Amino acid sequence: IASGSDDLSIRIWDVRDAKCVRILSRDGHSAAVSCITICNFGDLLASGGEDGAALLWRLSSGTLPSNSFFKLASSNSFPVRSSDVTIARRRA
Repeated sequence: IASGSDDLSIRIWDVRDAKCVRILSRDGHSAAVSCITICNFGDLLASGGEDGAALLWRLSSGTLPSNSFFKLASSNSFPVRSSDVTIARRRA
């Protein structure tokens, strides 16, 4: 499971023992991380922030591949197909 935060971080959690196993860099977003999408078919996580940025992260390394910045129309959701991703969204 992944979670976004007001402290600009993205945390990856082990659901078996409820422990954080990785914190993705706080250097990616300049405002709170408000939505997360994990691709079921690969090694990518997309995060959306209140800064209007969407970033693609490589889960295995916790890094941002080159050309992984996009501008969002809304920082609260991603346009995706439900068959491709698992979505967690920040509460209003």
